[in-house]
Amino acid sequence: KTTGIAPLLVLFLADQKRAICACMPSALLEMSRAVMTERLSSPIVPRSVLTFAFDRGSPASRALFARLQAAALRGAPIVATPTSLKSVLLKQAELLLQINAAEKADRDSQKVTAWVPKWITGQQRPAYSERLKPEQKAAKAKEVEVCHEILRLFHGGIMLMDEVDMLLDPLKSELNWPLGAKQALDLSDGGSGIDAKERQGFRYKLPFHILDGLFVAMGGTMTA
Repeated sequence: KTTGIAPLLVLFLADQKRAICACMPSALLEMSRAVMTERLSSPIVPRSVLTFAFDRGSPASRALFARLQAAALRGAPIVATPTSLKSVLLKQAELLLQINAAEKADRDSQKVTAWVPKWITGQQRPAYSERLKPEQKAAKAKEVEVCHEILRLFHGGIMLMDEVDMLLDPLKSELNWPLGAKQALDLSDGGSGIDAKERQGFRYKLPFHILDGLFVAMGGTMTA
């Protein structure tokens, strides 16, 4: 399937109107790319092979999209790992979150209560790291647009997946990408108020309250 079927599918399906991407686990990327390059290097039907590599630190530039679009117009296959493809979507989500946080910080900074001490209003001033200059916000907006165009290019194309059972397994092919500021888990922070100390860590006390019913029914004693 890697040495014969995949190259044939590229020749049959590449119509110079839509992108064709071969996705495989990272362990098979080098071999699949070498085989695809060898099979499509014939002087009769020469096709170049483009490797799409993208991660959290990669800039979503217009040049990157131009390379992908040129590959689609030439009928050249694009080889990529699932991590690179997922990173485009997560990069877009991260940029949108940063822009939204910056706009919220700008609105909060214009309020009078934003400059009043926290112990009076109970509000917290926006973190300085969330503020963006106009040129920074414009640059991130352009990256969001590029990510959208890349995703639209892939959505309108064809995907050839090798080891599909591994690629579609959420446990074997997940990509952890924490976003935003750290926040306490639900029911773990007591917050503020008179009964804040009693509500502190309620998330972890709840299982013991559930087990108390079983212990009492069995003739035992309660945990609390």
